[in-house]
Parts: sequence; structure tokens; C-alpha cells
Amino acid sequence: MIKIIAAHVAHDHREEILNWVVAHVDEQLAKPFGESQRKPGIPPQKVLIRGGLKALNTWAKGSYSREFLKLEAKQQLTMISSLQLGHLEEIKDWDTTLQKELFKKLLGLTIEAYYSHPWVWSEIGYGGPAYPRGYVRVELGIADPWEPTREEVVGDGTEI
Repeated sequence: MIKIIAAHVAHDHREEILNWVVAHVDEQLAKPFGESQRKPGIPPQKVLIRGGLKALNTWAKGSYSREFLKLEAKQQLTMISSLQLGHLEEIKDWDTTLQKELFKKLLGLTIEAYYSHPWVWSEIGYGGPAYPRGYVRVELGIADPWEPTREEVVGDGTEI
């Protein structure tokens, strides 16, 4: 379910990147310590996400008579959008506030994992961290010897 939600949130359907996101979320949920700060009344992320995914299936069954994973992409996106706004029907303890917090948590974990993937780094022009070698040239417009030139990035002479 995380993979489908991440695909919608990041608007990217590449398996390797989505698997990277899922691994990151699994890693975060498996950690034995807390996740820093959260609002009063909001459960720990492990409880919030696991309970939220079960609730999302309940909402899907109530609205479409099918589990979330069996919905069409458009229906899934509609449910995710409703979750973001807190507009899904209140079931058990899942009120508007918890719906919004679930969306924020899933969004945050997805985006932090997505933008830590090396393919995405390349696509946005990030050369990666300075360690272990450090940056040699810090002047504007001057690349380090290991960084690709503008011509290497574009490749076909197309303007960026």
C-alpha cells in the first residue's frame, strides 16, 4: 500500500525508486525510538501509519466495495486527496485531525526517501554529498573535476 501511495504522492512509477521509498518507511517504522515531535493526541508514527492503512482499506471498502489496492488509480488518488483534506468519513477513532496527520506523515516519509535516491539527485542536478572528498571549487559556475559538464548533462545540444 505504501508503494501505491508513494507513486501517487511523488507522481513517479519507477519500481526501483518506489521500492527505495518503501524500504525507508519500513526502516522508520522498525526503529525502536520515537520520531522527535508530534502533536498532542497523535499516536506514534508506527501506530498512526499501520492503523491508518487499515482505516484506508475500510474507507475504500465503504466507498467502492473493494480494498484500496484493488481500486483504479483515479479512485486511489481521490481517496488520498480526501485523506489530505480530512474529508473521509469518520470511522472509529479516525477523525479529520488523524486523517490529515496520517497524510502528512506519509507525505514526509515519501518525500524524504524519494529525494534521497541517487537517480532523483541526478534529475534535479544535485551532485551528491561533498563527503568523502569534499568540494574543491565553490565558485559560482565552476564544476569540480568529477562533476559532469553542461554538455555531458544535456548530451544532444538541447538548451536546459
